[in-house]
Amino acid sequence: MSNVPKLLVVDDDQMMLDFAVQALARIGFAAVASTNAEAALLVLKQDSEIRVGIFDINLGRGLTGMELADEAHALRPDIGIILTSGDHNALHRVMEGIRYDIDILAKPYRLSTLREKLSQFT
Repeated sequence: MSNVPKLLVVDDDQMMLDFAVQALARIGFAAVASTNAEAALLVLKQDSEIRVGIFDINLGRGLTGMELADEAHALRPDIGIILTSGDHNALHRVMEGIRYDIDILAKPYRLSTLREKLSQFT
């Protein structure tokens, strides 16, 4: 197991995904990137070093970020989950009825805010 905390970032917006991966590297995290939930689930099944998933709520096709969070939690109950979105109302709507620990991060976010959110999981 590496000393660098490993994260899974899922966003269908390639620019946002690239930004997140670069931002995570700047604050000391290794990130595996995916543009869709189905590929992300395969990564979670194969890579036991991933400690946190950062999932956009609106993934465009296939599973939503919330559905991905549910699947990820079922596969790996110990994984930390952060949901992101530029739609602040959507972030608050998905939090209703959640029965496990999820955090939210509104886009656009600052590097310091991302670091703070991740500190609770690592």
